[in-house]
Amino acid sequence: MHIREQFRKREVMHGMEKGNKDEQELIQVDKMISMGVLVSGVAHEINNPNNVVMLNSAILREIWEYLLPVLDGIFERNGDFNVGGLVFSEVRTDVPELLSGIERSAKRIRNIVQGLKDFSRLQPSEASEDVNINEVVRNTLFLFKNMIKTSTKRFSVQLGDGLPPVRGNAQKLEQVIVNLIQNACQALPDKEKGVLVSTAYDEKSGHIVVRVEDEGVGIPKELLPRIMDPFFTTKRGKGGTGLGLSVSERIVSEHGGVIDVTSEPGKGSIFKVFLPTNRKKEVATVLVADDDERARSAIAEALREQNYLVREASNGSEACVELGRYRPNVLILDIHMPNMDGVEVCRVIKNTLELSDMEVIVVTGLPDSPKVKAIEEMGFKHILYKPMRLGSLLEMIGMVLEKRRVFEEAGNEEISDSKPTRFGQGY
Repeated sequence: MHIREQFRKREVMHGMEKGNKDEQELIQVDKMISMGVLVSGVAHEINNPNNVVMLNSAILREIWEYLLPVLDGIFERNGDFNVGGLVFSEVRTDVPELLSGIERSAKRIRNIVQGLKDFSRLQPSEASEDVNINEVVRNTLFLFKNMIKTSTKRFSVQLGDGLPPVRGNAQKLEQVIVNLIQNACQALPDKEKGVLVSTAYDEKSGHIVVRVEDEGVGIPKELLPRIMDPFFTTKRGKGGTGLGLSVSERIVSEHGGVIDVTSEPGKGSIFKVFLPTNRKKEVATVLVADDDERARSAIAEALREQNYLVREASNGSEACVELGRYRPNVLILDIHMPNMDGVEVCRVIKNTLELSDMEVIVVTGLPDSPKVKAIEEMGFKHILYKPMRLGSLLEMIGMVLEKRRVFEEAGNEEISDSKPTRFGQGY
């Protein structure tokens, strides 16, 4: 429904009196309509150069990956050397991160422009993709970190592990989180008051719950029923339009959810967004065992973003302790580790009846190592070689889990696995 039509319908429903107040709110409507026309033109001008950035960054990544083996060879023969004023050992790590940052930022620009267009048009959300709600929250916090920093010294985030996806539109849901966090920050009387943002899965109802809690001034009881009304705001003098919560409620409703609000003047407010999950999904658990803390953390974080439940171990001994505590669906195991290497861990798994069918993905930077051969001879065939892409890791995990599902549905009949599965370094 057009913004002006929404306003007129709401005006009739509430029997609003004509006067200066109506004129100001109609001006706000016209501003929003004008913004839609303006954004449409600006978006075209922004998207053209941004598309060039996105395409060229992908080409640069391919060039880097093509040159990397050559540069690694020089490093192995001659030791460290300078590249553009930096040593290669640092550049080797930094360049992929810089390219990823460029790609993420370019996509972010594209999404922001599209979000502005959608906001001004108030088009229905297209529920066409599985959305990781934790990623939506992270993106929002990245965008508004400066506003948060200037609003409070006590901002905390608690994101639930292994949340099932929501079927919907990520940019629309991000707009909801933006509005709630902005409102929470603006409600704080000083920087000593805090804001908490959390996500969780309510198994009983099958809903994802996004909670934004502030220690602000609160909302008077008599105003609570009206806070979702279009153009209703207590911040008109501070630039408030009264559209934020109204649009948020519409977006959440289109996703099949609801927004619940509780508030107490002088103590703060709690906004809860309930979003139904597309399906109740068994969350796969993954144990990542690697003595390289940076690599282990990167893998674990990437898997959590894909809704896996992740645990970590810094060496072989810790991995065995974790395996004794719980049974993961997949073990990602580095070969070269202190206090028991990957070969010894595989031997323990092979000789322990309860673990003998454990799905293991072995990670190594030395494809010709005798340890790789020893592990393959024990029957562990899934090998991932460093440097590796996240896509390769996710593909192999998905393949392993799917194979296990087929195996179990077939009544645990033997499935041939004579050939190793190798990803990375030319495989």
